[in-house]
Amino acid sequence: MLAEEITFSAGDSKLNMRGDKKVIELHSGAKISTQDVDIEAQDVRISGDNYSLIECEKNVKILDYKHKISIFSTSLHYNRNTENIIIDGWVEMQDLTNEVTVSAAWMDFDMNEGILKMQIRAKIIKKTDKGPMICSADNIVYDRDNNTLLLSGDSSVSWDGNEYSASNIQVNLKTEEINMVGDIKGEIKG
Repeated sequence: MLAEEITFSAGDSKLNMRGDKKVIELHSGAKISTQDVDIEAQDVRISGDNYSLIECEKNVKILDYKHKISIFSTSLHYNRNTENIIIDGWVEMQDLTNEVTVSAAWMDFDMNEGILKMQIRAKIIKKTDKGPMICSADNIVYDRDNNTLLLSGDSSVSWDGNEYSASNIQVNLKTEEINMVGDIKGEIKG
């Protein structure tokens, strides 16, 4: 049971409070705030037990102060009970803690576990002392807590003037170690 309070505002709203079914629809520039998260979107639907489900459409912006991330997307489904975000559409995220920028066309983010799964034109850019490390693949699993990446499908890393590609690539963003498996190709400067 969530005890956290939700505040909201919008240009237009609709409330449906029949029995156990409670739904709030916000339109024309909705803003929602919880203890740790601010959400803005053109349209928002809040439902579920204790208003645990938040669905957003068009011009979605999330500022998560607890995890120090910001997310910009076309749509979003957020479950407050499980702290899980699913985005089926273009998404960009900034992780201020790890100095990482993420983009993809689909994302599943388990905020409690710190695991971010991305697909379709997935890319992560990490700031390093040797310049940006650009990692891209069909599928990327980003472990925020351990600062590691698993890239699979058309995987590549461009960093410090070098280019690496393989079927699967593991990257430790903290130690800057890169491990490759399957159809390995590389181009390194001497």
